[in-house]
Amino acid sequence: MNNYKDIDIDAKDSGDASDASDARASGNSGDSGDASDAIDAIDARADENNEQTVLDFSDDNSSIIYDIIHYFDDLYSYGRTHIENNYFNLSSNEDFNLVYPNIYVGNYSLTTNYDLLKGLGITHIISVIPTSNPAFADKFTYLHINAYDDDSQNMTIYFDNTNNFIKNCLNNGGKVLIHCMVGRSRSITIFMAYLIYIIKNSINTIVSSNDALDACNLIEYNKFIENNKHTRTRTHTRTHSHNPNYIDSETITKNEQELPKLSKKEENFIFYKKQKMINDIEEIFNNYNLLKKELDAYQKQTFIETEETQELFKNMKTKFALKILLQLLDYVKSHRECAEPNENFVKQLCDYIFI
Repeated sequence: MNNYKDIDIDAKDSGDASDASDARASGNSGDSGDASDAIDAIDARADENNEQTVLDFSDDNSSIIYDIIHYFDDLYSYGRTHIENNYFNLSSNEDFNLVYPNIYVGNYSLTTNYDLLKGLGITHIISVIPTSNPAFADKFTYLHINAYDDDSQNMTIYFDNTNNFIKNCLNNGGKVLIHCMVGRSRSITIFMAYLIYIIKNSINTIVSSNDALDACNLIEYNKFIENNKHTRTRTHTRTHSHNPNYIDSETITKNEQELPKLSKKEENFIFYKKQKMINDIEEIFNNYNLLKKELDAYQKQTFIETEETQELFKNMKTKFALKILLQLLDYVKSHRECAEPNENFVKQLCDYIFI
């Protein structure tokens, strides 16, 4: 049965975007942006009450420029996926990170490595690229997000779909891979939106003792094993005759690579790692609740709403959202070092926190 699913939402639909001075369009499908600079820029703008921080993409010239960029982006994406699906990889097909219990983030090349995907236990794949061209449409349940990595892209229109897709996958005992081309911006944005979703909705994640079985396939131990293999010599004698008194015999020596012996803690590495992830997100969840209480308290104390009090409340929300987003980004980068959602996506994630 073909499990392929595609969401046909117009990726040209534009939402909140970054300040014009930092606006940039990506000419290829590689993810781009500097999230730290983006957060600093947004934080600085939040202090300037009268400054407009949202671009108007209704301008005809901007639309034409992005249409041209997206046309070439589509060509690149289709060409690359076709080559990688049928001929050879253009980047490592083992680029993945476990970023939350049973959620992985990786690049496009990984999606062509069937053996690795099955070894990880992947059942669902979210593909965040312009081209819908799954390598194994009949083997996994796919969700295609037609998104570009530039300032014209509104990612928030996809959050409900992706959050429900991930939630349903995990609730049914599956594992999900989220990928874009590089696994740096678009896929990270979708993943961070899910983290915000579980924080806002107080969704509890429980690590089962069965999760320790993930260690059996040793996939997450590849580097550890390669660095700790040692050679043992085994010798045995083989006689060339059924006659036990026959003297002529041959000594055979074999050098064999032996896997390292894993301690109990190492065997349960995945279990401990997943539990640590949950604890880290629970800490951010607690910080979120404290900030939300401050916002609620401020609203109750404000008896008369004026433009000034509304502006102060808006700035408070922005600052609190930035604090939470910084904590989430630090968490994500601790598990996938290259994570860098672009400034436009950072702005959208900030808005999403206190919607």
